[in-house]
Amino acid sequence: MSSIHIDRFLAAGCIVIDEAESGISPALWSVPLLHAWHSIDVPASKGKPKYNPSIGPIHVAGSDPPLHPSIQDALLASPILSPFLSLLGSKWVHTTFRVTAELPVRGIVRVYILPDDVENRLLPRFDKRLQQLRTRLFQLLDRSFCTWNGHVRSQEVENDGNDKEQSLTGKPQSLLQMFNTLPAPDPKPEQVQDPDICASMYDLLGNKVSGLKTTLHPFQRRSAAFMAQRESQTEPVPDPRLPKRYVDHLGKAYYVDPIAETIVVDPAYYDRVCGGILAEEMGAGKTLICLALILATKHIPTSVPELYRGADPIVRPKVGSLMDMAAAVVTRSGAPWKDIFAPDSQENDEFQYPLVMKAIQRNPGWYRLPQPNSPRPTRRNTIETRGEMIYLSHTSLIIVPPNLVTHWEQEIEKHTSGLRVLLQTKNLCLPAAEDLREYDIVLFSRSVFDSIHCNQAKNKSSRNRQSNPLASVHFKRCIVDEGHMLGDSTSGGINSTPKTNLQLVMNGLHVDAKWVVTGTPSKGLYGLAHGVRGSLEQNHQVSTDLELKDLKAIGVMATVFLKAQPWANTLGDTQSLGVAGATRDKVLWAT
Repeated sequence: MSSIHIDRFLAAGCIVIDEAESGISPALWSVPLLHAWHSIDVPASKGKPKYNPSIGPIHVAGSDPPLHPSIQDALLASPILSPFLSLLGSKWVHTTFRVTAELPVRGIVRVYILPDDVENRLLPRFDKRLQQLRTRLFQLLDRSFCTWNGHVRSQEVENDGNDKEQSLTGKPQSLLQMFNTLPAPDPKPEQVQDPDICASMYDLLGNKVSGLKTTLHPFQRRSAAFMAQRESQTEPVPDPRLPKRYVDHLGKAYYVDPIAETIVVDPAYYDRVCGGILAEEMGAGKTLICLALILATKHIPTSVPELYRGADPIVRPKVGSLMDMAAAVVTRSGAPWKDIFAPDSQENDEFQYPLVMKAIQRNPGWYRLPQPNSPRPTRRNTIETRGEMIYLSHTSLIIVPPNLVTHWEQEIEKHTSGLRVLLQTKNLCLPAAEDLREYDIVLFSRSVFDSIHCNQAKNKSSRNRQSNPLASVHFKRCIVDEGHMLGDSTSGGINSTPKTNLQLVMNGLHVDAKWVVTGTPSKGLYGLAHGVRGSLEQNHQVSTDLELKDLKAIGVMATVFLKAQPWANTLGDTQSLGVAGATRDKVLWAT
């Protein structure tokens, strides 16, 4: 018989039980032996657990000595423990029992829970019914240290302020309430490691952005600076489905997912969303905020993704000059050279660097995508070919509804200076990638951007990138104005295939940050005056159907466009784990 040591379990909490409801006779209850901890070892036959067939039943090792069978049977038949008999027998949960010294009419059941990411090959935990039982048990626990140590000082069970119901799901709120109670942007430049982004944030907060003609309101400065911070923080974050971190009575941290009903010690980590939704109210200057962000960071180029760094060294037909080699290093490393060498830079008022600028133009930053593997080898694809070249840039891609193109042109002219802007119209041939990367802004109307997909469909043999120069540029960011329209960009749910041309084109582009700009992220969400936010339920009733539609629309924006993980994970992401039948959340054991 295989065993799992008790140290592998979480010391989650306790259940206090009265003598009257325990089912134990008064004579046995008063036995001094019960004032010490004893384990409740439920036979496997009662729990009918699903073991790994190659290993067999599981025994919990290192626990307290077992209870007398008659006392154990009485406890298991009590109304407190009987509903969880199958859970105890499955060994997902282990329990111990003792009678308290302070109140001899009360006993304490310690509950140990085996996390889902511990000993999963010995004891798989994918049974939904048992998961539901475990969640129900977890909500009943008294997690106070006093009770865990065997002390019950009153008839009222102590819980150290841990509300049993709210600790998992939180206080119920409507989507409108959550939207209107979101905290205001609070940028923290000191938390940003990149010194150039940090300096740009301070420029925004101090209203010292070069090329910005308009003085920003304080809330606009904070929003723009927070957007810059969001773009710079790309480190992985813990699974967002685990809203709260718990600590058991032995000091071990663990996480509970109240929706999936899982309990884990080591949460999965996912890439943070680079970008987000700018949902300032109408008239709050969202366009100006975006322009301020672009101006403050226009000198900072994109950089080679970590996956491709060092994979394709520069090979020259002959030895290059020292200036050319230095320029290549500068451009490929993502160094902010424009802040020093560009003619319009404030840093070079007394000096000009024409030779340096020519060297940088001769040696643009780039990287190559790996050549996709052909599923079926042929004579044609046995010849070694090189992957597509992607150019680094300082460029922001902006997509707006057709009726807002003039508005953006006017706002750029009114509020900024020194920006190189390309307005792409249906009559203008899309420039080559080498030219596109020279602009600070490439402005598209939605209809013109959609037409790119139509042109690609007409010429499938061109393999998209050759007919779409946008796919050969690594953009700094993409901003979609009135982006709530992205909520309808799939034919079904969030895992459906994108149906809009905009999203189909976006899926083939390389973009560091993505922003949805809208005052109303969905039909039922709108900003409310401060005075009415405390009475949302009374004054602003929202139908369940509308909330479900709003949730779906925001879910589509977050997953299809912003690629928020883990919801945006694809089959390729899970297969990359290299385990048959694996997902990011569980690994199936093999029989």
